[in-house]
Amino acid sequence: MKVPQLIISAFMARSFFILASPTTHVDARTPPTLLIHGGHDQLVRQENLTFLDHLLAEADVPHETIVLGYAQHGFDYNSNGWGSQITESVLLDFLAKYTAAKN
Repeated sequence: MKVPQLIISAFMARSFFILASPTTHVDARTPPTLLIHGGHDQLVRQENLTFLDHLLAEADVPHETIVLGYAQHGFDYNSNGWGSQITESVLLDFLAKYTAAKN
C-alpha cells in the first residue's frame, strides 16, 4: 500500500507548490508589482520571471520588470554592494510612483 500513499503525497506536494506560486494568484486585484531578477541566477530560472511578467500584463496590473544581467541569486544580500544600490534606487522610485498621495 506504499505506492498509493506516494502518489497521494506527490499530488499533495504539487498542489502546495501551485498554491504557493505567485502566478496562481494574479488577477485585476493584484497590486502594482516590481520584479527584479539576476540574469545569472543559479536557483530561479528567468522563464519564471517572464511568465509572471506576462500574467501581470494580461491582467493589466501595473508592474515593472528589471533583469540585472550580471547578477546572481541573492545579489542584494550585501546592503552596500552594487546590486543593493541599484535595487534600492529602483525600489524607491517604484514606491514613490505607486504610493504617492492621490489628490
